[in-house]
Amino acid sequence: PECVGLVQAIERKHGPIKYLLLPTTQVEHKVNLAPFVDAFPHAEVWSVRRQWSFPPIPLSWIQFFPNKIDGYLEPEITQYAPFSAEVEVKLLDISLPGTIPTPFQEAALYHKPSRSLLVTDAVISVPRSPPKIIENSPQSLLKIAGVWNDPDKAEKDEKEKKYQGQRQIPMQSAAAALNKVNTKQNRNLGWEK
Repeated sequence: PECVGLVQAIERKHGPIKYLLLPTTQVEHKVNLAPFVDAFPHAEVWSVRRQWSFPPIPLSWIQFFPNKIDGYLEPEITQYAPFSAEVEVKLLDISLPGTIPTPFQEAALYHKPSRSLLVTDAVISVPRSPPKIIENSPQSLLKIAGVWNDPDKAEKDEKEKKYQGQRQIPMQSAAAALNKVNTKQNRNLGWEK
């Protein structure tokens, strides 16, 4: 309700909301779509194509997905989207491995007039200081930074070495995940490893 209220305030100032975009398949984002559709019934709904649910039933049956999607966010959008002159779309499209393989899609949108990049989960923020749980036992960070076995290197500028190790953790995690799913079938021309 709070977020819908904030968007309604923007609408009062700048005019009607024209489009609601769901640029990801992740459930924590799509559960918020229905309240926005209810609050802005005149807006077109655009989504990435490979939406899913578990158990596999139509999303409209579980009441957090609209019955109608007006269009799909994909690189070919320039051919038919009313906002295509202003927005360029690239799509990350992979199938996550597991007992129940699930699709993951995220559209990155580039708003040309403002030179703004709009993403949902594709950006990772690494704070300058490690969390306390890691700070109390920094061996893993120093090991990842490649200085744990060399006491001289570890003591020299230890704070910077811990930060270097902390920065590498999400990169290593992402690389491990991408290596499992970075197959020819899963690649999309808009994204590179």
